[in-house]
Amino acid sequence: MQIACQAASSNGSRFARIIAQQCRVNLADEPVASLDPATSDSVMQTLQATARERGLGVLCSLHQTDRALRYADRIITMRAGEVVLDARPDQIGPNELDKL
Repeated sequence: MQIACQAASSNGSRFARIIAQQCRVNLADEPVASLDPATSDSVMQTLQATARERGLGVLCSLHQTDRALRYADRIITMRAGEVVLDARPDQIGPNELDKL
């Protein structure tokens, strides 16, 4: 099993190939950036379900705060190369939302 694979684009065949590679961590660089909301949710649900079913990690960069809060187990926010927030979504309140 490979340690890490570049993951999830909105391209279904690429996504399937990444799952087949059986990586322990999938790196998803803005996998839903140019997708409509319904397709974005479908991609994120598939990433989340696959990771949980197989005990895999997903490192996903997102610019959509609502999706990060909905699908992430942990959110790390950086600004100017520094970590400004590292928390579970249920720990993020109004003050922390300003950091996102």
